[in-house]
Amino acid sequence: MGGTIWIVQPVTIERDAGADRVQQIETYTPDGALTTRTVTIPIPPPPRYELVVHEWRLQSVAIDRTGKSPNVIEETNFQGRGLGRFELPPGDAVTSGTLDVVATALSPGNAGAVSPIIDQNQTPRTKPPSSLEQILLQQQRR
Repeated sequence: MGGTIWIVQPVTIERDAGADRVQQIETYTPDGALTTRTVTIPIPPPPRYELVVHEWRLQSVAIDRTGKSPNVIEETNFQGRGLGRFELPPGDAVTSGTLDVVATALSPGNAGAVSPIIDQNQTPRTKPPSSLEQILLQQQRR
């Protein structure tokens, strides 16, 4: 059983370029003349995306050694394992191209900060899913 399957998928990400806060200040000089001064303060863009990377690994295989089943392998179980998480830099700090999300997720060494993937069909829920969870679950089933 070995080998790793890597999935490469192009993704378009909506970015926020930040903004400038522009203030115009009018003041009177000592001789009564009106002066206008413009002050521009750049507002940096906030991070919009945090990527959480998991891997799906084979956990167990049930093999029929009796020979009575038509299938030699009766069941396989997989388990998700968190590799790490990271934020995409905001604005134009990330250019278009290929991003190795696995290497980037592994580099901070924060795998313990990633929740495991849980199969919702096998695990009893303690509370009903929120509306956001319902939408995500519907999208996963497509």
